[in-house]
Amino acid sequence: MRIGVEFKGDKAIVSAYNRYAAIQQFGGYAGRHRKTKIPARPFLSLTRGNLSSIENYLFS
Repeated sequence: MRIGVEFKGDKAIVSAYNRYAAIQQFGGYAGRHRKTKIPARPFLSLTRGNLSSIENYLFS
C-alpha cells in the first residue's frame, strides 16, 4: 500500500492510496449489498515519533 504525506502550512496530510484503505482504518459494512461487517483494523496512527517529525518540520 502506498502512503503519502504532504505538508500545507501548519497541517500534515496523510493519505493512503488504496480503495480499501478507509474500510480497514475505520471499519464498516462492505461487499455485495453492504452485508459484511468489517471490523476496524487501523494502520495509520500518530505516534510520538511522528509528532516529533511534524513539529521539527513545522518549527525549524
